[in-house]
Amino acid sequence: MENEILQQILSELKDLKQGQVKLEQGQTKLVIDMEELKQDMSDVKVDVAGLKQDIIEVKQDVTNIKVKLENETNKHIQIIAEGHIDIIRRLDYIQPIVETLEDDVAVIKSVVTGHSKEINILKSVL
Repeated sequence: MENEILQQILSELKDLKQGQVKLEQGQTKLVIDMEELKQDMSDVKVDVAGLKQDIIEVKQDVTNIKVKLENETNKHIQIIAEGHIDIIRRLDYIQPIVETLEDDVAVIKSVVTGHSKEINILKSVL
């Protein structure tokens, strides 16, 4: 009977040993997985750092564009507006002159028409 008990204890110790081996294998796999996870996290950190740098560059580009728009474009718009004001002033100055010239041309046309009629009458008499 003692032998049976010892056999039973030995059998259970073997089972425990097999369980321990399986646990150790599982632990080894977990360690490997953790190392892979650490490497993946390291890669992600590098990628995030690159993205942060890209965002900084994009922000700088946007700031530069805003400054350029503010300094150059607004200045050009102001110059164009000033040019339009000059044109409007010139038109205000020239408009009465043009109206006078139009009146003069109308008078000249009338005189030329009258003279043409008189010349035709004189030609027909001669």
